[in-house]
Amino acid sequence: MLRNCWDSLWGAYLIWGLGQHIDWRKLHANRLHITHVLRGYGIAKWRIPVGLLLCVPQMLRFASFSISADSLTQAVMILFSCLLFRGIIGKRSQRGAVALAVTSVLLAMCKFVYMPLVLLVIPLMFDRVSGRWRVNRGRAVPLLIGVVASGIWTIFWLGVNAWYTNCPMLVSYRQMSERKHALLTDPAAMLDAVRNIVWAVTHAQSNMNNRTDSIMIAACWLAIVVSVVVLAVTSVVNACTKSRRKNPVRTANGSINACGVLSLPYAWLIAVVCIGDILLIYLALWLQYDADGLIGVDGMQFRYFLPYAPLFAFVMLESGRRLLKQ
Repeated sequence: MLRNCWDSLWGAYLIWGLGQHIDWRKLHANRLHITHVLRGYGIAKWRIPVGLLLCVPQMLRFASFSISADSLTQAVMILFSCLLFRGIIGKRSQRGAVALAVTSVLLAMCKFVYMPLVLLVIPLMFDRVSGRWRVNRGRAVPLLIGVVASGIWTIFWLGVNAWYTNCPMLVSYRQMSERKHALLTDPAAMLDAVRNIVWAVTHAQSNMNNRTDSIMIAACWLAIVVSVVVLAVTSVVNACTKSRRKNPVRTANGSINACGVLSLPYAWLIAVVCIGDILLIYLALWLQYDADGLIGVDGMQFRYFLPYAPLFAFVMLESGRRLLKQ
């Protein structure tokens, strides 16, 4: 998204820092200024809304003044998104792969529930050469190390904190262990978990049924649905027209080192991984937070959706542009 790794780091830090100093009454003027800055970096017009999205008060102001798991996760996720976008639409390099790998590990360390997003870097390990996909070792090694390290850290952290539950007054460790065992062995328990998660999603259920949170959760799910619908329509139209990009960017050895646009398979990968990760959060809350007999899944808060916002916005904007061009 930005020109190089340093610009990505500085851009993420700058945008995050606005959460502490920005005058929200002048937010519109600041957005116009940021738009001008983003255009100065050579960012395409249809991608500027992603940068503006990162300036929305809910993305910045929440706990931006504190050192907490939530604020740190949001900051690292912004940086991860910038580096991932750059790897997808820009010129790929070993230096960028190293920066993305390090950021992936940091993201897994912030909150283990977001660790599955690290899997989105895997396609960046490959180049298409003469019609065949081949591993680019210069990028594959650091990216693979980042994915493995993230997985090892998550397993270690879950092992060390196996005794932990979100709310022992509602769900004891013994109950949580029984639920996990039943989830893996009892079809009835699996069906009950799916039924409760579906109910919570369709009713935009929030922690303690907070009305404001429920409205925000419903808005987040609506945005996700819109992104997926745009992507699906684009995929259907693309399949019907069989359009292909004519001039891929190639390196000296003939490999495609940057796609310039978000490919539809990659877009679907982002959407599926993000939605799957959100459902895993619901499952974790069902296991560790919900008392027996509760309908739905309690404990969900709209702030859990915020780290996914740049990714879904990127998918929707890139898909929408591809659709309009066809």
